[in-house]
Amino acid sequence: LVAGCPVLLSNQTPWLDLQMKSIGWDLPLNKPEMFRDILQRCIDWDNVTYMEWAESARQYGRQILKNNEVIEQNRQLFYKAAGLHV
Repeated sequence: LVAGCPVLLSNQTPWLDLQMKSIGWDLPLNKPEMFRDILQRCIDWDNVTYMEWAESARQYGRQILKNNEVIEQNRQLFYKAAGLHV
């Protein structure tokens, strides 16, 4: 997000309602056609639309970087995924 790249995620993550924020999409994994449709929509964007979404993603990412609670939640997520108990 900080790099200005809208994300395409499963709706099984903690990050939801991404489209409402113009920073990406959270979609059900059992609907691959939705993923395909979103990718095609992104391919079809004009430069203005792309730049708007990229800037929204960048701004949101910067907000997250300033939130210590979110940073700690992500740290714990990676520790758990790595099998570390810190």
